[in-house]
Amino acid sequence: TCRLRKKKCDETHGSENDSCQTCVRLKIECLGWNPKRPEWMKDKKALEAYKTGLRGALLPVNLRKLSALQERPSPGASARTFQDAFLLDLAKTNSDHLASQQSFGIATAGDHGKSPLSESPRISSRLSPIDTFPNIFAYGSSQSSAPDPVKVPEFGSVDFVQSGAGLRETFHAAAWHSSLQEDHCIYYFEHVRPVQFIFAGNDVANVTCSLILQEPRGALTNAVCALASLHYKRTRVLRGLEAPDTDPGLSASKYFHDEAYFQLHCVKQARDAYSANDAVAALQLVWYSQLSGGATDWQRVFAVACEWVAQQTDLLNSDNPKLVLQGFSVEGQLIVKLTLWLDIFSSFTVMRPPIYMALYKRLVGPTNSQLKTSELRMESLIGCPEEVLLGIAEVSALAHWKAAEKDNGTLSNHELIRRGDEIEHRLRKSAELPVWGEADRTPLHPTLVQAGLDRVDALPFPRPEVRLLVAKIFLEAALLYLHTVVSDSNPGVPEISTSVGIVVQYLGQLPPSEVDRALVFPICLAGCMTDDLVRRDFFKGRLQALDGNLENSTRTRLLMEAVWQRRDESGATVDWRDTIQVQGLTLLLV
Repeated sequence: TCRLRKKKCDETHGSENDSCQTCVRLKIECLGWNPKRPEWMKDKKALEAYKTGLRGALLPVNLRKLSALQERPSPGASARTFQDAFLLDLAKTNSDHLASQQSFGIATAGDHGKSPLSESPRISSRLSPIDTFPNIFAYGSSQSSAPDPVKVPEFGSVDFVQSGAGLRETFHAAAWHSSLQEDHCIYYFEHVRPVQFIFAGNDVANVTCSLILQEPRGALTNAVCALASLHYKRTRVLRGLEAPDTDPGLSASKYFHDEAYFQLHCVKQARDAYSANDAVAALQLVWYSQLSGGATDWQRVFAVACEWVAQQTDLLNSDNPKLVLQGFSVEGQLIVKLTLWLDIFSSFTVMRPPIYMALYKRLVGPTNSQLKTSELRMESLIGCPEEVLLGIAEVSALAHWKAAEKDNGTLSNHELIRRGDEIEHRLRKSAELPVWGEADRTPLHPTLVQAGLDRVDALPFPRPEVRLLVAKIFLEAALLYLHTVVSDSNPGVPEISTSVGIVVQYLGQLPPSEVDRALVFPICLAGCMTDDLVRRDFFKGRLQALDGNLENSTRTRLLMEAVWQRRDESGATVDWRDTIQVQGLTLLLV
């Protein structure tokens, strides 16, 4: 038992069933003294289920430790204001929500064993230097080693609902847990959301806030907390205020991530139908995977968002999915649009055609005559026009078709060029369309207004000329992607060299800023497709300016450098998508 907890056993026989004194003191089952592990421990699923139950059994001990700690420092004025507004709404919904979760038999954030919150601060919304908490959830004794974090397997592989069913008495821990979550939510809205979707205005903030208030103990709350904790920690490390985590798997952000993942798993087991809260939480966990440097598997949680689209909408079966989508709430439109975006961008990362290729073609359509002003468009979320994003999806599908035909020995270059010409024609025609996404006029959520989070409502919404340049950069990147598929990834091809030069020209008109976070794909692709040292330094510099508290820009830069190194050393054609696979990067260029 002590070895499983990564603690040193006192090796002193207790008085109960030959247990060691440590297990007697903690009132947990002692698995014995044999140096060899029992046979059942070879079953990883059984072992993880046992560890989960063990954490729950130890929770009362940890709570007693928590109560013995000195009172936490109070948050800043902005945090207190937010808490007043947030707690008012939480008080209205909390008891009903707890009752509904218990009726489903769902283990909540306070139900199952905790991972250690080794650096969970009482976060001030102004990021003031605050001492971090001691390791309040260290198991058992005060010895130095820390326990494993909660390990969440694939959905359906372990009966977490059953293993958490006996832990209802731990609900009294929720008061502390909710307070910590509130602080992380403040931080998310002020510091994280702006760098996620700089083009989105208040829509994303409003939807996120509404869903959190509707389900304050839902998976979305923990997913948002995971992002806030990750960003906060990375920022303090960057400023020299803290050392990096020696074991990221034991970090506070990973704890919140595992809580959210656990809740999604429980929903799958208990109801087999995901809510909007679950879908947005899953999308946030995809983002967490990227910002954490691929520390978690984005594909499993992305599957949750895909399942929501299939279960909760009729888009896949409708004769007019565009009209159906326009009838959705902003919340529903947001989930669909972000899911389609990630589907397209993940397609060239995992070397497959987009899953929703046919649906997206029907949604974008040949004309915008059906467009309503209330419809969310891609350029108002990610800066890339919908028609250009469709072109990127078509190029990705073409790349998959080419690879399959080549493997079969049936590739027709004539057919490849014909298909490529059709895509290029549609892309260039899309340049004649207006760039949507005017200045955001959506009012901020009343709770955020009441909280006085002025930073959220005063985000530097990109000017029209900036949005137009970003749209042009995405268009040229789509054309460049097409040229690499038709002519292979050879920087010397005239069309490729010309497109790279145009991207450099447009980027040169944009000073380095947070807008570059939306341009990771064009910067990376153009950077990979040049052998010019000056241009290489230019693209590398744009990504380096984004380095620090968010890991996806760092890994994107490493991808470019890996492509350059392979091409410089071999002189051969180096496909940037293959390099992602060779390097083992779980990277989405978002």
